[in-house]
Amino acid sequence: IKEGIPKEKIMVTGNAIDPEEYIPKNLPRYNEALFKKYNINADTKIVIFIGRKIEYKGMQVLVNALKLLNVKLDLKLFLIGPSTEWFENFYAGLSQQEKNYIIDLGEIPHQDKVNLLHLSNVLVLPSEYEAFGIVFLEAWICGIPVIGADRGAMPYVIDGGGLVFKYGDCKELSEKIEFILKDSLLSQKMATEGKNKVLNLYNHDISH
Repeated sequence: IKEGIPKEKIMVTGNAIDPEEYIPKNLPRYNEALFKKYNINADTKIVIFIGRKIEYKGMQVLVNALKLLNVKLDLKLFLIGPSTEWFENFYAGLSQQEKNYIIDLGEIPHQDKVNLLHLSNVLVLPSEYEAFGIVFLEAWICGIPVIGADRGAMPYVIDGGGLVFKYGDCKELSEKIEFILKDSLLSQKMATEGKNKVLNLYNHDISH
């Protein structure tokens, strides 16, 4: 548009998911097992990352943000997705105490991912760049808000469905996570807006 192309000639589209594939199953049983295994209680806040664990995804920024938050909040960070040599070396450098709340689940079955999303409070994708960020759609359809970096398509995809932070700034990221975790009404509002975007724009029925 800035280059003079008429707005009516521009169409914006994106990725899509099938909402039927994100319905939780046996959630109470999954909840009980997860809470027992990782020492989680009703007041624990759950932050989740989904994606390939590679450096440009901003893993170290997210981990450092959680280290800042851990001194004042009871929380757990669950990391889901395929590993890399870089991540293995990075995670090995964490202390055992840090690994008690920064938990690498590796690759897990789709249904386990869906159940965990339904139990989480916020999804964070701190990447240096993303072409879209389909994990935002997965989080929204499961009823949680998202946080992404101010790079690439992420701010445009997130819009009112979450918050954006300056890429690489772990302090600002920690503040945005804390803001969402402490304001349940705002969190629910953002999650609802995100879910509506999936239902109205980013699902397989619409895309077809």
